[in-house]
Amino acid sequence: MAKYSGTRKARHGVTTEKRRDLFAVPSSYALAHCVAQNLRMSRGIAAEFRKRYGRVRELLQQQPRIGETLKLSINGQSIFYLVTKKFPYQKPAYRVIWEALLDLRNHVLQQDILKLAIPKLGCGLNQLNWKILCYVGFCGRLSVRTYERTPRARTYRDYLEEAMREAIEAVKAGMSKKLAAATFGVERTTLGRRIVGTHPKAVGRPTVLTAQEEALIARTLGVVANWGFPLTKVDIRNVIKKFFNNNCPGPDFLDSFIKRNNLSVRMASNIKRSGSSVDHNDILDFINNIDLAIKEVKSTNFYNYDETNVTDDPGSRKVVVPRNTKRVERVQEHSRATISLMVCENASGDLLPPMVVYKALNLYDNWTQRGLQGTKYARTCSKCGFSSFSCLTSNPPERMTWQATFHQK
Repeated sequence: MAKYSGTRKARHGVTTEKRRDLFAVPSSYALAHCVAQNLRMSRGIAAEFRKRYGRVRELLQQQPRIGETLKLSINGQSIFYLVTKKFPYQKPAYRVIWEALLDLRNHVLQQDILKLAIPKLGCGLNQLNWKILCYVGFCGRLSVRTYERTPRARTYRDYLEEAMREAIEAVKAGMSKKLAAATFGVERTTLGRRIVGTHPKAVGRPTVLTAQEEALIARTLGVVANWGFPLTKVDIRNVIKKFFNNNCPGPDFLDSFIKRNNLSVRMASNIKRSGSSVDHNDILDFINNIDLAIKEVKSTNFYNYDETNVTDDPGSRKVVVPRNTKRVERVQEHSRATISLMVCENASGDLLPPMVVYKALNLYDNWTQRGLQGTKYARTCSKCGFSSFSCLTSNPPERMTWQATFHQK
């Protein structure tokens, strides 16, 4: 609810304290604040939450209990309500707020939320000591920001632009400013300024890039994405840093830029050049041609197989060691051996029996015992372990191979 006036790192782990508008943070941040059990939310920042997000009936259906946390999900953003007292006029106890914060931590960990923005809980109308409350531990991956309103700072816009336009038209039609402001839910002084034309620019510090420059960058991002070379967040920050005197802008700037220009962050899948050249018409032609080719073929003659790989390498993990440790090693038996698993099934639902291929030049009898019923056994043709179709057909005749299974089908 205030203009930006500074930032300072707190001494409490991953918490960062800022003085700025809590509701101006990017949508990637979850929000949280304290409420009473009856969810009146008539004063302080709770009233602002009620005005912006509403849906009190949905919160009441969650049966609020003191010391627990309620949740709303609005346009993909999580809003948490910490129930810290029974009635709004009461003063919450530190123990209750601590319990509510622990419950909030459980919600955050379960939903894998990495960014959380909160006001100084209980430090407004309730006048509690924030230094006592801020020691709750959330998670090492979670970025917590606390926001404090700058004294005597003006509030940001809390009305819809549509309502403001209707109020201006009503005043021009003869309605008084006072009645129009009450009817359409806008501030009377703001309505007067909009009619006269005072302060036409947006509230807050202007962006470094103009609207035309940001629109051009957004279109360029769409073009390179269509080419198959989308840019990451780090790439974009490095590209536009020349507008910031060669200083790379922070992640908050990019989050706001994405929100302003209707962009989204997606997970890109890798594709080869040969695959990227296939278009919609090629796929339709393939479907039409394959439909003619398989029209009179039995379903038992259509086979599909899938492959996966299993390894006994446990990989590396993050561990806790004393600071300045030069080399961290963990003693654990492991190898880099891998096992390939393939499953084959026809269109009628029949699975082929499993086949075990050993990396060996000879296949011994004790290797073919105690397997699953119908299991086939084979060996590779070389010491290095490479396999070929000839290896699967050149095994001893008493051990039926997959090829014989196909013939039986």
